[in-house]
Amino acid sequence: ERLRTLYDVPGGPAVVLGFISADLSMEDVSRAVSAASPPDVKILLMTTCGELTRTAGTRSYYMEANEGRAKVLLQVFSKRMIAETHMLTIPLHNEDMRRGTAELTPAARTLRIREGLRHETIPFPVRFDDTFAFVYVDGVSACESFVLKGIYDSGILPCPYIGGSAGGKLDFAHTYIYDGKKVLENHAVVLVVKLAADYRY
Repeated sequence: ERLRTLYDVPGGPAVVLGFISADLSMEDVSRAVSAASPPDVKILLMTTCGELTRTAGTRSYYMEANEGRAKVLLQVFSKRMIAETHMLTIPLHNEDMRRGTAELTPAARTLRIREGLRHETIPFPVRFDDTFAFVYVDGVSACESFVLKGIYDSGILPCPYIGGSAGGKLDFAHTYIYDGKKVLENHAVVLVVKLAADYRY
């Protein structure tokens, strides 16, 4: 019921961006959000180690990462604002780093990410003045710089980026990202967004 109310935006929902407390099951949350969402909505969820909160009675916009807080924060963007979207899922090729050794050089790791992107086709023109990309990376992968360099070098996204790293529990063992199909680790997820005409720069 609460999701249906949240989705009551002008033109209907185009994108759902969600931040999920790491003490919840991402599988359960993603299944529930997907089941309640229209089939044409793009869903991008990630675990966090703290979420935005109401300001009443507090001096911070940020909720502390207390164990057991079990919060889900969803942001909905309407079709009136967003004309088109496309989701990219990027393997990080970080198996060696997960084992505790860096067997690939930074250049080689960036090249693998870039080569994976070269096979992607975005079904609309990407322009700096009407397109941006949400970029979120597995937060315990230590691959943020490699991802951004790979995206820059691929040349497929000449537009502004918004995003960061998924968070997790303070044991720094796992973070999770949901791309609308699967719950992922060791990946980055990029949601490319083309703004509707009235919202272009």
